Amino acid sequence: MDYEEVVEEEFQVDSTASYGQHLIDTQVSTSPNATQDLHLVPNSPSKNSNYPESPSKQSVQPVSNDDTKKPPSIAKDLSAFTAYLVDLLVQIPMLSEDQLAHWMKYKLKPLCVVDSHNFLFIQALLKQLSNEWHDGIHIGFPINRILEELQTLAASNQEAQMLSDIVKYSDDLPLDVVTSLISIHALGKPTAGDIIKLHRAYKGLTPPPVELLRSFTIMNALIADCFIPGRSNNYRQEKLWLLAYASATIVSSPDPTIVDTKAVIPLYEQLEAFDGVLIRVTSMAQMQDQLVKFFSAIDEPVLSMGLLHWIKQRLFDPDFYEWISFTLGDAPPIFYILDEMAIRNPEQRSHVFSVWKMLFEHEYQKITPLVAIQFRERFLDHFILLIKTGFVLPIFTYLTSNAHQIDDSLLLYFLNTLLSQIDTPHDPTHIWMIIDLLDHISSTSQHDQTAIQQFLGKSMHHSIYCLLLE
Repeated sequence: MDYEEVVEEEFQVDSTASYGQHLIDTQVSTSPNATQDLHLVPNSPSKNSNYPESPSKQSVQPVSNDDTKKPPSIAKDLSAFTAYLVDLLVQIPMLSEDQLAHWMKYKLKPLCVVDSHNFLFIQALLKQLSNEWHDGIHIGFPINRILEELQTLAASNQEAQMLSDIVKYSDDLPLDVVTSLISIHALGKPTAGDIIKLHRAYKGLTPPPVELLRSFTIMNALIADCFIPGRSNNYRQEKLWLLAYASATIVSSPDPTIVDTKAVIPLYEQLEAFDGVLIRVTSMAQMQDQLVKFFSAIDEPVLSMGLLHWIKQRLFDPDFYEWISFTLGDAPPIFYILDEMAIRNPEQRSHVFSVWKMLFEHEYQKITPLVAIQFRERFLDHFILLIKTGFVLPIFTYLTSNAHQIDDSLLLYFLNTLLSQIDTPHDPTHIWMIIDLLDHISSTSQHDQTAIQQFLGKSMHHSIYCLLLE
């Protein structure tokens, strides 16, 4: 089965006034940990549903600008562009994480895609703002998040990526560093030459800004290159040191060359020791004896992400684990590790969920369809644990979008188990997410599901009560 990845409806710019639209990819990342994404309210039940129609979609707007107003171009009207951009930027301190994702997608992005002039100017301005300090505090650091989001918009287009690189590496940087970073961005992985050049530069007397190493693409490439089964030992220490430097270096001054690196060597030693543990673990059974070390690693973000990447690579390796063994009833140690990651590290929940989706969607060989259903029920138990941590919307969105491919018995199991373990939600958004998922299940299948029937009764009373209050 091909499961769907949920993609939100994109903001479309009038093609007649969008010279630069071709520069920027339409995908934009959103906050993975948001329990309520305010512009992603579930669809109303279908006309043939047994349930009442849900409230109309309400997108809570975190900013007050008129959405119908066409964003100006800096090339055509500098004053209008400046006023428009300033009005957007002053809203940043008031935005929550959820609202920031909405703001970037529906406010800043449309201004960027008007043309390439807007795109380049906004990136240059944000880069300058990201370097601002006040009373010893790096107040511009949060701007890096927005700047990186804009760069991901252009990641699939060579021309726009070139503009991004011009802005990102416009400081006085050694050519070796710039070419290595651009190469890693382009290839998604470092070459031996890239590692040597970056290691030499960051070990030098005047290292480049550590923020360059902390780019999502660079960090992900280094982690993937270090924590992969069967990887080469070439320049292993240099790669681990770069990861430690990127993770542990503290910048406490406007001068990027003045950094505190006291924590780099201890973290490097942790990375090296943990890498040694992973090399020695060659089967799922061997993980049991190392659980204490794995649980300790979860508390260090870079170790935890390295472990998560290693787990993904091992999941379906038949030499590591035969999934037929799962029928014996005992959960693999990997399950305990993933649950601990979800509980301890909110920022990793979306990554943990991606692993559970891989397990849920996989076609298992040598087992009967009934056993495959039982496998997926156990994976759904871990979906429910994620919901209990607050990771709600992505799970319901995924299940609802793929409900036509998922057996009704699995959806019933999920809802009945969830509703029997939690109190009836009072948030209308959560109520309608559940009802929307129920709408994809045959009504005759729901009658003997006690928890579902109780939920429907309580939610109906709650809806009537809300209507009376109105």
